[in-house]
Order: sequence, then structure tokens, then C-alpha cells
Amino acid sequence: VGVMHRSQCPRYGVTVPIRNGGYIVGTVTMLKAIDNRMAAELSAVLGQPVVFLDQTNVVGSSFDRQVKFPDLPIRPTLRTVGGIRYTSLYAPLPNTALSDHLGFVTFLDYDAVSAPYRNLLWVFISILGIGLVLASIASKIVANNLVKPLDEVVLAADTLANGEWPEPIAIHRSDEIGSLMKEGAP
Repeated sequence: VGVMHRSQCPRYGVTVPIRNGGYIVGTVTMLKAIDNRMAAELSAVLGQPVVFLDQTNVVGSSFDRQVKFPDLPIRPTLRTVGGIRYTSLYAPLPNTALSDHLGFVTFLDYDAVSAPYRNLLWVFISILGIGLVLASIASKIVANNLVKPLDEVVLAADTLANGEWPEPIAIHRSDEIGSLMKEGAP
């Protein structure tokens, strides 16, 4: 299995030995052009568009329009073809080195690729929002538990300041606020 350059069109080749008993009596080599037809066949198998490259030259494409590559998309790259955004990624053909620059590029619909990340972002934002609401409710409850007893002490002190005797304050706490209420209670 390998790739051969014949004129302008690279070919994918497979050589199979012919055996007679335990001896190899010959070989059969089958070559297939790496072109639009092969790209369309691979695209049908993969379920996504495919482009074959020799260096940065397109030698086969399953797109019905011309695609240009100023460089090899070795990392996932965002490309727009025919108004559709794709994430593209290059891979060398089997039994070729990356330095041969002979490979293919697969294209995945960008929206389909990024959908799980967008969904995760919305989940994160929702959890953050719920957390903020719960934190606000909890802080309101804590604040009320701190302020309400102090309001009772302030009201009793104001009543005493006006020369009246306040109603007794029910003390149900044993912390610092409860101590302050006992000291300030009539």
C-alpha cells in the first residue's frame, strides 16, 4: 500500500503477491487515481466533505466548488466554503510522511462541532445564575437573622430613651447577639 506520483495526478497503489504453493510467482499492482472521484467516494463513507492535497494543491475534492489552501491545516482550522463554516483538519495519506505533504483534509460542520461547547456554556451560565440566586437568598436569611434581634434591642433602647418601659424581649440565642440582648433587655 502506498502513494505514487505519476504525471500530475498522485495514485494510491496496492501490490498483492501471487502465490503458487509456498512460492511467490508474481505480483499484481492496482492503482487508483487520487482525484475528485476518490474524494467523493471517501466523502460518502465518512459522511463529510474531503479534499486531497499534494503540497497545498488540491488534487481531488468532494466539494462542487474550488477550495484553496495557502497552508496545510495541521491543527483544526475554521474555513468557510460556499457560505458554510467548517472545522478542517489535515492528515497524511497512509504510508506517507507528514513532510511529504500528501494527504487529505476532512471538514466537519463548525456548528455541529461547537454545539456541545455552546451547550456546556449555557449549562455553566445556568448553574452560575442558580448559584447566585441561592447565595442571595441565603445572605438575605442570614442578614435577617442578624438584624432582627438587633432591631428589637434598638427599639427597646429607643423606648427607654423616651422614658417608657419596653415590652420584654424573648431571647432565644446564646451567641454574642443573645448576650447583647440579655444586657440590653429590660
